[in-house]
Amino acid sequence: MRNMPIRITEIGPRNENSDLNRGTPEHHSHLTDALASSAKQPTIMKVEGALHIQDAELLERICHEVSEQTGQTVVIELSNICFIDSASAAVLCRMKSEQGVTFQGLHLFIKKVLELADGSG
Repeated sequence: MRNMPIRITEIGPRNENSDLNRGTPEHHSHLTDALASSAKQPTIMKVEGALHIQDAELLERICHEVSEQTGQTVVIELSNICFIDSASAAVLCRMKSEQGVTFQGLHLFIKKVLELADGSG
């Protein structure tokens, strides 16, 4: 079986300096609110490929470091995952319970594997 490489990409949050400091005076009056809301935005990590145990453990470490450095929650985009095994699913479930990581873009198969792993923990 040929292994498909995994790709992990940080795709968010927005940079606090983007577009907020350029604009009309009306935009500046809402700068504090905009900065406060952007600080609450989660960091989004996009994962693509086949997720095996080593990849899941690497993802866990990356998400932990990002969360510690930024103080933000992490959302993992999984719509481009083509394979996940039960050991990797268990790591993702641990990330959810211990780090507060959330998932988006789950295909039915991936969602079921995660639900089964979560139930077995």
